[in-house]
Amino acid sequence: MRFLLLSDTHGKLGIINELAADERADAVIHAGDFGFYDDGSYQRLSERELRLQVKHSDLIETVEGQDDQPATRIFVSHVSPGKEPFVELVAARSRADFTISGHMGAPACMVWNPFAVSSVEVATRRLRNGLEEVRKTCLGKSPTEARWAEEAFALIGRLPEDTVYIGRRTRAPRWYRGMTHINLPDAHVGYAVMDLTKAGAAIRTLHL
Repeated sequence: MRFLLLSDTHGKLGIINELAADERADAVIHAGDFGFYDDGSYQRLSERELRLQVKHSDLIETVEGQDDQPATRIFVSHVSPGKEPFVELVAARSRADFTISGHMGAPACMVWNPFAVSSVEVATRRLRNGLEEVRKTCLGKSPTEARWAEEAFALIGRLPEDTVYIGRRTRAPRWYRGMTHINLPDAHVGYAVMDLTKAGAAIRTLHL
């Protein structure tokens, strides 16, 4: 299956159809900031484009209930996990294989994973620090909200314990080696294409 990955169209919705047709995409994953500039903008989206359904749900509990279902997991966030450690933590906690984000105005598509840029100790500490920063902000709310926040953080803060072999008789957390981040520039600057097959995933990044 082929996915067109793009973000920050800022109201220029035509580029979604154009790129989907050019790449013969089966589906589109948009990382946010469509930019609906008038009440009728959404009506100009074709059926080919991704339809977003925003739901409040217990993401982590939902994921944990589906651990026995093998599939490629894609976590979509408008903000980059490279900028916000808490976003990366939620992605790791949901056992994402890929994260797709935008918003940052990068000069090109950026692709990386924690293993490529830091030690496992530094990567883990970054996630823990991100959790604490958000925790402190939320716990300053009313007692009821603080109680709810503590329960949520207790769940989110438990990183998956499954590990993978990384060579030299060493194992590391699966999220550290196996989670890849894709941060997209504004749509008029570039986009990416992901092909998912039984053999795995292939990613192409393109600069316009």
